[in-house]
Amino acid sequence: MASINVDKMAVEVMSELDLYLGNTVETVRKAVEETAEETVAELEETSPVGSTGEYAKSWRAVRDPKIKGKYRMSMVVASEKPEYRLTHLLEKGHAKVTGGRTKAYPHIKTAEKNAEIRLYGKLRQNLGGNG
Repeated sequence: MASINVDKMAVEVMSELDLYLGNTVETVRKAVEETAEETVAELEETSPVGSTGEYAKSWRAVRDPKIKGKYRMSMVVASEKPEYRLTHLLEKGHAKVTGGRTKAYPHIKTAEKNAEIRLYGKLRQNLGGNG
């Protein structure tokens, strides 16, 4: 029967846990970044085009500067200046000067729900979740 030193076993277990942590962090980071880029593509496709198409072209994915830390993964999908001012007006509709309301184009909420589903699926597939 083989024997092992407890100190060596602890070092080996910690080494394996560090490796697992590194792989998991990289998997999550990659899934978040891919999902953000896919969401940008979806918004560029489903956004109202208007006369110039600038609004639909204005979507970008950037790392959230407010989130700090080695193990924090966060991306923000947002419309750039000056088109960002249109997001709420197009998503919800708005009152017209002449009375009545404009038609709402709910494209952001749909893209957000799709992003949640895609990210969850990627994490389940790549991390081996079965729940």
